[in-house]
Amino acid sequence: MGLLFNRRYKLLVGETNTLGLLITNIPETDESDGVTQHSLHMDFTITKTDKVDEKNKAVITVFNLSKESIAKIEKDQKVTFDAGYDGDQTRTIFLGQVEDVFSEVSGETVKTRITCIDGYVPVREGYTSRTFSGKSTVETILRTIITQDLGFANPVMKNGILGADKGLNKVFQNGTAKVGDSAEIITSLCRDNFLTWMIRDGEVIIYPVDGSTDIELPLISASSGMIGSPQKSQINKNKLKKSKDLKTTYKVKTLLQGSYNIGDLVQIESAFTNGTYRITKLTHKGSYDGSAWFTNLVVAEGVAK
Repeated sequence: MGLLFNRRYKLLVGETNTLGLLITNIPETDESDGVTQHSLHMDFTITKTDKVDEKNKAVITVFNLSKESIAKIEKDQKVTFDAGYDGDQTRTIFLGQVEDVFSEVSGETVKTRITCIDGYVPVREGYTSRTFSGKSTVETILRTIITQDLGFANPVMKNGILGADKGLNKVFQNGTAKVGDSAEIITSLCRDNFLTWMIRDGEVIIYPVDGSTDIELPLISASSGMIGSPQKSQINKNKLKKSKDLKTTYKVKTLLQGSYNIGDLVQIESAFTNGTYRITKLTHKGSYDGSAWFTNLVVAEGVAK
């Protein structure tokens, strides 16, 4: 538990080497030509999920920022937040844009709450009006919309077990036209072809429903930072009272670990739970001067290969 005394964080608002704001407790960190403040108390809650209709979100509250620093935080700015421990255990755990910023005074304390959404600006502004020629595949259509209409780099796409003529490989023999909100078009196209999609730290990921990114993460066990034991539960995917619709999940708590991410695979080792699972939801929660500095995971079994 000595890691609790080696907590590290870095919050960058704005692009690197621009007149932005850097708040950090990492020694000798200098990545902004703007304002830098060191070792301020902050609380954060970062929530990520594989549900298409829920956005990955960060709420970061910084205490006693200077007026000059507060003035540097504006809606739509890029936000990069790293957290972890001393050495090589500090990773980027959120990348997105500012949705809202609000400051208030409580006694002698100034609290500045920054609410951020992953993909906030691209999704809000993305619009598609395109005609795709005959024999275009789902993959071609998705890649075009994601890169040209949403402005992301090439997405990570996995077709898993869907086969040669399904999922990303499905062909529109006579072509197709797509007009409207880009994110809604992607959601519809994925849903109709047994796929799911997400924006994960500034990157678009697509894989089959009940599939995964195929990224395998380090073992989770008591010796690697797991707190307590995994808690078993069941969810009903289709809101029907049928056993075939029930899916077993586990809630797992660990010390803060930035390598965990949605859609990735983790192996869990405990007294009663052993196996490989897909991360479907996670919450990073921290309080620099408080007790919280952990990650809560929800993982699902029965990953399709």
